[in-house]
Amino acid sequence: MTIRDDNTFSVPERWFVPIRAIDFDATGTTVKLPFRPYSRFRDELQELRGQRLFPGEATPKW
Repeated sequence: MTIRDDNTFSVPERWFVPIRAIDFDATGTTVKLPFRPYSRFRDELQELRGQRLFPGEATPKW
C-alpha cells in the first residue's frame, strides 16, 4: 500500500451552471451542482490513494 505524503487531490471533473442577472435577489443566489453523495470511505480512499474510485470503476457520466 502506498501512503501519500501530501494533501493534493486531483480534480476528476468540473461543472458549470449559467447564472443570469435575473437569478439574483437581495440575498444573492443559490446554485445546485451535481456533487456525488458523501462517502467517508471514499474520502479516506482519496487521502490514501489519491483517487476516490476503486481500480476498474468508471467515473459516472452526468
